[in-house]
Amino acid sequence: MCEQIKKFIKFILMNFYELIFIVRPDLSSSELDKLMANFLEIIERHSGKVIANEYWGLKNLAYKIGNNKKGHYSFLGVQMTKECKEEVENKIKLGGIEISSQIIRHMVLRVEEINKTPPQMFKSSNAEVSAINVTI
Repeated sequence: MCEQIKKFIKFILMNFYELIFIVRPDLSSSELDKLMANFLEIIERHSGKVIANEYWGLKNLAYKIGNNKKGHYSFLGVQMTKECKEEVENKIKLGGIEISSQIIRHMVLRVEEINKTPPQMFKSSNAEVSAINVTI
C-alpha cells in the first residue's frame, strides 16, 4: 500500500516538458537513435512518460553553429519529475565528450500540456506545397 501511495505522489508531481535537440548533421540514423535512447532510458527510469517522440529532419540552421550549417532536429514531449528533468539536462551538459559533442543546441520547456498537432513549421510548409499544387 505504501508503495502505491509513493507512486501516486510521484505521478502528481510530474510536469509536462518539451525537449528539442539539434544534433550534428554528420550523425547516422543509428547514432541518432542511440543518442535518443539514452534520454528515453533516463525518463523511463524515473517513471516518466514519453507522449511524443518525433524526428523533424535535417534542416538548415538560421546561423552557423561551430562548423555546422545544418542539424538533425528531434523533439520529445514527456511527462516527468523535476529531478528527471535535471538529470536529462546534466546528461546533455556533463554527459561526456560523446553526448556533449553530438548535441549542438537544446531547449527544455515546461508546458501545460503536450500539443499533439504537427508543429507550425510543418503546417506552413504543407500549406505552401498545397498552394503550389493548386496554382500548377
